[in-house]
Amino acid sequence: MTYIHAPVRVVLQDRNEVRVEIDNSERIVPIPSGAQGLPGEPGFSPVVSVEPITGGNRVTITDADGDTTFDVMNGAQGEQGEPGEGVPTGGVTGQVLKKRTNTDYDTYWANESGGVTSVNGKTGAVILDADDVGALPDDTFIPTKTSDLTNNSGFVDASGASSAAPVQSVNGQTGNVSAVPTGGTAGQILMKSSATDYADEWADISEAGAMSKWTLLWTNASPTSAFAAQTVALDLSGYDAIILVNMYWTNNSLCRSHYIPIDGNPYGCPVQNYAGAWAGRTCTATASGVVFDAGVGTSGIDNSGGLPFEIYGIKGVQ
Repeated sequence: MTYIHAPVRVVLQDRNEVRVEIDNSERIVPIPSGAQGLPGEPGFSPVVSVEPITGGNRVTITDADGDTTFDVMNGAQGEQGEPGEGVPTGGVTGQVLKKRTNTDYDTYWANESGGVTSVNGKTGAVILDADDVGALPDDTFIPTKTSDLTNNSGFVDASGASSAAPVQSVNGQTGNVSAVPTGGTAGQILMKSSATDYADEWADISEAGAMSKWTLLWTNASPTSAFAAQTVALDLSGYDAIILVNMYWTNNSLCRSHYIPIDGNPYGCPVQNYAGAWAGRTCTATASGVVFDAGVGTSGIDNSGGLPFEIYGIKGVQ
């Protein structure tokens, strides 16, 4: 914007300055900024609500000035359109609608050709029989109790049971076989009566002998080597005594067993050969193991004699 007042000319440069021209000279004069205006009123976000009414909807707009309401009515029913293609007229009961060409709506009524493949290659209205579905014939007799069974599969009925061969049952035994022998009294155990298979009988525990109560606790890993005085650590707290099996000599397999109570007392464990010579050592059994003294023999101290071979623990000693 330019203001002319001869001989002064004022030109507005922008919002912050003007150019003043006087007698062919010019001067740029800044325009000071105005003071900060007062804050405006708080804004208000309009709210629009729609309520269905007969024939249309009622719209209400709420803003800072209050509510403004107006009705928007539905449009009038349009004119009836042209009928669609639909299906062709005509046809008779049982016919189906078929395409004449690929053109849309080019259809016609026609008889269905070809039967429906259903069971075992049969077509059309198929009546199923037992062979078609693998079922038993309708007149098949199905037994409902054992007396109805026929013997064509080798069943043994009541009349033939007495003449039938005995049934094989346990370990080749025939007839009415039990897994354990009859008899016995409370507290007895089942033990072998001989080495024959299935030879067993009921017996008192005391008759079973101490051997049935032995538990192997230790075996000498080198029974043909000299055995110096030493302690074999074992937990014997759950046993009443031990059985010590020791050998006569490193080059002799003659053995002898010794019963040693677990009481902390030393017991001699000698072994004598058939020629009268002997070897052995003293052993002491405690709750924590067995203490072996040095070996002795006919000629004096010799760790190659009286070799310990095995130690068994014994429980329930009377």
